[in-house]
Amino acid sequence: MIIDIYLHSTIFLISESINDIMKKFVVILLLVTVLPFLSIFQSASAVDEKGNIVIYVGGVGDGNYTSIQEAIDNASIGGIIYVYSGVYNEHIIIDRKITLAGESRDETIIDGAGLENVIRVNTSFVSIMNFTIINSSGNRAGIYFENVLNSTIKNCNISDNNGGIMFDYSSNNSIIDCFLSNNENGIDIWESTNNEIKNCNILSSENNGIVFFSSSENSISNCSISNNSNGISFDNSLNNKIENCTTYSNGCGIWLERLSENNRIKNCNSSNNTYGIKLASANNILRNNTLWNNNYSFSVHGFDSVKDYYEDVDESNKINGKPIYYALEQDNLEFNETMDIGFLALVSCSNITIKNINVSYNGHGILLVNTTNSVIENTTFFDNEYGIHLYECTDNKIMNCSISWSSESAIYLWHYSQNNTIENCKLTLNNFGVHLDQSSNNIIKNCNISLSHFIGGEGPYGEKFSSSGIFLYAKSNSNIVSNCSISKNGIGISIITFSDTNKIENCDIHSNDYYGIYLERGSRENMIANCNIHLNSKDGIYLYKCSDNSISGCSIYSNNGSGVYVYYASDRTMIQNCSILENYYGVSFYISSDSIVTNCSIYSNIIGLFCEWDSTPSINQNRIYNNSEYGIKNDDSSVMVNATYNYWGSDDGPNGKGDNVSNYVNYNPWLTESGDIRYLPETLRKGEWNNVITIITIAVIIALLFIILIKRRH
Repeated sequence: MIIDIYLHSTIFLISESINDIMKKFVVILLLVTVLPFLSIFQSASAVDEKGNIVIYVGGVGDGNYTSIQEAIDNASIGGIIYVYSGVYNEHIIIDRKITLAGESRDETIIDGAGLENVIRVNTSFVSIMNFTIINSSGNRAGIYFENVLNSTIKNCNISDNNGGIMFDYSSNNSIIDCFLSNNENGIDIWESTNNEIKNCNILSSENNGIVFFSSSENSISNCSISNNSNGISFDNSLNNKIENCTTYSNGCGIWLERLSENNRIKNCNSSNNTYGIKLASANNILRNNTLWNNNYSFSVHGFDSVKDYYEDVDESNKINGKPIYYALEQDNLEFNETMDIGFLALVSCSNITIKNINVSYNGHGILLVNTTNSVIENTTFFDNEYGIHLYECTDNKIMNCSISWSSESAIYLWHYSQNNTIENCKLTLNNFGVHLDQSSNNIIKNCNISLSHFIGGEGPYGEKFSSSGIFLYAKSNSNIVSNCSISKNGIGISIITFSDTNKIENCDIHSNDYYGIYLERGSRENMIANCNIHLNSKDGIYLYKCSDNSISGCSIYSNNGSGVYVYYASDRTMIQNCSILENYYGVSFYISSDSIVTNCSIYSNIIGLFCEWDSTPSINQNRIYNNSEYGIKNDDSSVMVNATYNYWGSDDGPNGKGDNVSNYVNYNPWLTESGDIRYLPETLRKGEWNNVITIITIAVIIALLFIILIKRRH
C-alpha cells in the first residue's frame, strides 16, 4: 500500500507539467524502471493515503531507522512508524500522536531486558499494534499509559512482564485482540474510565488476569481468561460491564471486591475455578451467566451492613444447570425438594420455610441476611465454603440438617445474629462445626459435631486458635450449648476474645486433637457444667488470660495433659464438684491467683494438682488420693499454697500412706475419710520443720554454753 501511494503521488506531480503524450511516456517509464526496484531503494519515509508520513524501522530500506525510539523522536504528529520483524532491545517513550505498527505480531519483538516499562505512553491518540512485548522490570509494565486518552492497543502479545498493560488516569482507550500471558497482572487499570477490553486472551498471570482499582464505566467483552490467580477483579470500581466472557481454571473467575457496585455481568461462562463469581459489594446485576464445575460457584460476602447483600440476581443464572434463587424482602415463601436449587439467598425476608433440599459447591449452601422467624429443616449441604450462613438474623431455627465438607464453617452466625436455635444437626468434616462471631443468645443443642479438621490461625488480637467443633468468637455472649457430642475436632469448643456468660452443659467432649474446651483472652463468667471431657490429646479444659469462669459437676479424665489447665492470668477460676482422674496433671495453675478448687475428687493422676510461678489457688474440701507422684506439688518457693481440709487417701494425712505433698503447701488440718478433722501435733506442719530444728539447735547451744560457764566458776 505504501509503494502504491508513493508511485501514485510521483506520477501525479510529473503529469501536471507535461502534455498528454509525455504523461503516457513517463508512466510507462516509471512502471518499467522504478517499480521493480522501489522496495529495495525505498527511503526512510513515505506518505499513506491519508497524507500521514510513514517512517520505517529495521528492514533493508535505504535510510531506515535501526531504533524505534529514534524513529519516534523524529516522527511528525499523526505519523506512522512501521517496524519490520526483528528483536528490538529498547525502552520506548511515546510523547506524540503516532501509530506504531509492527510487521508481524509474533516476529516483531520489543524486549525490555528487565529494565523499566517496555513502552511508556504519555500522550493521547496513540495506536500500538502487531508487537510482542516482553520483559519489563519489577513494578513496571509491558505497555504503560499515564493520562492517556483515545488510544488503542491492538493485536499484541504481551508476556513475561511485571504488568502486562497498565493504565493510570487514562480513559476512552481500547485493548483489542491481544494475548497476555505470564505477567504479574495481565491488565491493570487504575483510576481510569470508559476503557474497553475485547477479544483478548489472558492467561497464567501471577495475580489477576484483569484488575480494576477505583475505575468506572469500563467494559470487558468476548475475552477468555484462564489460569490466573484471579480472572477478573474489581476493587472500588463502579458501573463496569463484563459480557460474553469465559473464565476458567482461575482462583476466582470474577471477583467484585469491596465498594464495587452497580456492575453488570452478563452472558459469561465461569468453570473449573476455585470461585466462579464472588460478590463482596452491593447492587450488582447478573444475567444469563453459566457457572459450571467450580469448587464454589457463587458466593456473596458483605462487610458493613445488610445493604451490602442487596444484589440483582435472577433465575437466568445457573449453577451446574440449576437456577440461583436470590430473594429480597420476601415473606411467607417455601423452598423445597420440588425446586431444583443451585443457590439460595434470603435477604430481609421473614417467615420462610426451607426443607428437604440439597445444595453443594457454593460459597454458601444457604445465605440468610436480616431474615427472621424462618425454618431450615431436613436439608443436606456438602462441599460449600459455608453450609448455612446467617448475618444479622434473629429468631430462626435450623433443625435436622446434615452438613459436611465445608471449607470454612458448617453453620456460621455472624454480626449480631441472635436468638437462633440449632438442634439435632450432624456436622462432620468441616473446618468449623458451628461458628458464632459477634452473635449472642443462641442455643445449640442435641448436635453431633465431629472431625472439624485442624487448620490453625490467629485472630485480630493475636489469639491463637484451631478448627473447633463449636467456636464462640468476638463478644459472642450468653449462648447455650447443651447435650451435644463433640469429638475428633482440632478443639472441641473454643470460647475466645471477650466472649462472656456462655453456658456449656451436659455435653460429651472427647478425642479432640488439642483441647476439649479452650477459653482465651478476656472471656469471662462462662460456665461449664455436667460435661464429660475425656481422651483429648492435650488438656481437657484450657484457660488462658480469662477470669471468673466456673467448672462444675464435670467428669474430666484420660486427657494427655491436664484435666484443667488454668494458665497465665486466668484468675478467680472456680472448679467444684468435679471428678478429675487419669490425666497427667489433674489441675495445673500457672501465674494464676485467687482460684478455688473445692468438693472435687482428684485421683489416679500422675500429679493431682500442680502450681508454679506465683499461683495461689485455694484447694479445700477435696478428695485427693492415689495420684502416683504428688497429690499437690508447688514449684514456687516464694508462695505458700492453701490446701487445708482435704482428704489425702489416708486418715493420717499426706506423706505417709496418703498422697505426697511438696514443700510450700499448707495442708494442716486435713480430713479423714469419714470427714473428721485432723491436725499435726502442736500445729507442727510440713514446711515448718526447718524452723523447729533451728530453734532446738539454738536451745542446745545455749544450754551447753551455760554448763561450761558454771564449770569455770567452780
